[in-house]
Amino acid sequence: MRVLFWVTHLLGVGHFHRAVRMARAMRKIGLNVTLVNGGLPLDNVRLGDFDIIDLPPVSSPDTSYKRLVDPEGRGVDDAYMARRRDRLIEIGRAIEPDGILTELFPYGRWKFRHELAGLFDDQRLRPSPPVIIGSIRDIIVPPRRDKRLDGIRKLVSTYFDRLLVHGDAEFIKVEETLPLAAEFADITTYTGYVMPDLVSRGGEGPGRGEVIVSAGGSAFGKHLLATAIAARPGTILANLTWRILVGQRLADVDFEELRASGSAQDGVMVERARADFPEMLSRARLSISQAGYNTTTDILNAGVGAVFTPMAEADQSEQLLRVKMLCARGLAVSVMDTPLDAGALARGVDKAAGLQIDHSRMPKFGGAEKTASLIAAFMSP
Repeated sequence: MRVLFWVTHLLGVGHFHRAVRMARAMRKIGLNVTLVNGGLPLDNVRLGDFDIIDLPPVSSPDTSYKRLVDPEGRGVDDAYMARRRDRLIEIGRAIEPDGILTELFPYGRWKFRHELAGLFDDQRLRPSPPVIIGSIRDIIVPPRRDKRLDGIRKLVSTYFDRLLVHGDAEFIKVEETLPLAAEFADITTYTGYVMPDLVSRGGEGPGRGEVIVSAGGSAFGKHLLATAIAARPGTILANLTWRILVGQRLADVDFEELRASGSAQDGVMVERARADFPEMLSRARLSISQAGYNTTTDILNAGVGAVFTPMAEADQSEQLLRVKMLCARGLAVSVMDTPLDAGALARGVDKAAGLQIDHSRMPKFGGAEKTASLIAAFMSP
């Protein structure tokens, strides 16, 4: 059975990484997967035995997500978006999928509704149309306007057969952040959190006994990394190696600046983000990071103590809510980035160093594998 899986990452790389994890799980049970990537092409990602086709790429230059730009930073126009739509329709006709899976859409990625509706309408003309499934993360930042909510409601009612929430309803229900989701409870299934499929766990290797500082794969997060370097001497873990992982999209000049700052202290390593991040976490003493979905699940899977500095710019409440839940369960320590300073981060590190992780309070995992089995069932005659 053939699956067309649409994903478009705009700022960080978490959406793409999560989609890749699910695509690998689908391949393991024999589904034929084509991942259609609408964001910038990515390096340093473990892929798998599935096809990737790139649409004309777009990204967001900031956390407001109000504008889309091309790889050269120029604003995209209607003609550019129409080329994406037409290319997506062509891909659908070539694949003739049994199922179409969308990442974050229809509860998010509103700007791409026309290209996806074009695909859905075209596929519905086939004698045996595909099942259409939405793939949603645990927390959705709700739109401000009722008109947008009405549009989402219409999209779900018109096109979607099933919705998958990559979370745990006992941890948080999607309708707690997007009340509209309660209207579609009858077609909604929770999969558990999508975790990394580790190549190795624990033992010797990079990350063992270290403090690992990361800021995701976006061009943002430099302030967190710089503050961590400054905070290290004032923590009870200053005798450990601190590994500073710099996102692939952070400018080279910023990377070199961070590396120069780190070189002033013995025991600080500054390098670009790595594909073996989940394995390193499983060997680490502590993690310091923002609180995006993928980073959080990597940390929970590793069972390592964590300091989270959730992104709280503009209307981005997703990370704040996620961290609040984790802290309430004793799984992490939060230090607010408003703005983050070295003293506050050092105190957070000292507190997190004493955490005793209660694994019975963890949410349900296995989201990629559950997603794969559900999609196979949805597509079966």
